[in-house]
Amino acid sequence: MLKIINIFLRISIIFLICFIWARYFIKNLTLSLIYASALTLAIDLLIYMYLKTKNAKFKIKKDEESLSEKIAYNFIFNPDKCLSYFYKLCSIKYSVKKQANYLIFDKKNEDQIQKQNSLIILYPYFSYNIFSSQDLIILYNKLKKHNPSKIIICCYKYNQEINKIINSFEETDIIVLDYKQTFIKLIKKNNYFPENLKEVKLNNKQNLKDFFKKAINKSKAKNYLLCSFILIISSFFIRMNLYYIIFATLLLILSLVCLLYQPNKIIIDDELL
Repeated sequence: MLKIINIFLRISIIFLICFIWARYFIKNLTLSLIYASALTLAIDLLIYMYLKTKNAKFKIKKDEESLSEKIAYNFIFNPDKCLSYFYKLCSIKYSVKKQANYLIFDKKNEDQIQKQNSLIILYPYFSYNIFSSQDLIILYNKLKKHNPSKIIICCYKYNQEINKIINSFEETDIIVLDYKQTFIKLIKKNNYFPENLKEVKLNNKQNLKDFFKKAINKSKAKNYLLCSFILIISSFFIRMNLYYIIFATLLLILSLVCLLYQPNKIIIDDELL
């Protein structure tokens, strides 16, 4: 439902931008609507193609998304089962040492001379809390004694701030996967799925009251204030409606950017294990 609303808002904003400029240059209302509609379809098609290309590596089918979420919930409620599963998964290709909360392994039958620090650590960190930058730092300080070449952290969800510091750790590649990326890059890719999964139902839906609380959050006050100043200033130019068009366009473009903005995703290698 949220996806449909976002698409509707996106098309509406693009149409409004096209229409106010078409109406400014073309006095005939019918022609303005036709030109605005045609431009809207063309621009939205370009945006759709861009988003499709950008998200291709992270695409997941609806049934797979449901399964990946079910797996994640089972891992959250049963950490021992989670660690045992990843131990079996990694044992397919590696000789694995199980620690209290993580796994250490190296490649089997490697023909080339191994690097000095060739160990890989996989840490299943499935918690309902969002994995943060501070969690990553604490985890790295805990694991660096093994001198690993790579640390793979699988979690439920992680804070996008992690992307800013993930390359700051010297001599160690840090890869953080959320539950969808874990499913695509590890579970599905190795065709090894957890068994005896239980149905876990969690209420993640936000009601109208929660939405209203977010809408009136203090952190948004400066944005509303800025918009009001822009409208007040533009009202002084009432005799020349071009100013209204320019300011309205700027505000609509900002709204469109907010809808389309997605935090940068770190490119993850296809071969993790």
